[in-house]
Amino acid sequence: MLGRAPVRLHFLLLGLFLLVPIRAAARPQSNFAYGALPVFELHSGLWINLHHTLYHEAKLRTAAAQADKSAKTSGPTLNTTPDLRPTLTSAEQHIWDDAVGYYAANYTGKDLLFSSELIQLKDQLGDFEDCDELSGRKRKFCDAGLPAKLTQVLEAAAPWWAPRSPAIFRHWR
Repeated sequence: MLGRAPVRLHFLLLGLFLLVPIRAAARPQSNFAYGALPVFELHSGLWINLHHTLYHEAKLRTAAAQADKSAKTSGPTLNTTPDLRPTLTSAEQHIWDDAVGYYAANYTGKDLLFSSELIQLKDQLGDFEDCDELSGRKRKFCDAGLPAKLTQVLEAAAPWWAPRSPAIFRHWR
């Protein structure tokens, strides 16, 4: 019986040792020069903002075209005064109307947050936030691989939309 007590004690200590968590490996990410790394990394790019603006405009036009005005919209709406709307030349208005029409025909039936197609599109546009084109004609690494018509719509609207967009894009032209 005396021989079994030390063996039981060893097993008990071994069991306790295995149950106690080891905290040596758990350390937060940190960069000593700047402190802890952020949880989120926020970006604001021309292509994503243009995409979201076209989607929003297409949703507004689709909702306005519906006969039932009392139907509740599926999301928040942006109310702006007419003075805040940019004045467009007839050529710019035609380009804008074509772009919004393309979005109305292809994307307004899909949810911006939950449609895998629109999530993938947003991710692709985010990858090319530093490019001034999406077709790769000027720089091969700026070929986003988007459908040809979508690339054409976005590239046509971008040159006149960028100066009218937030100040962050004024350097883009």
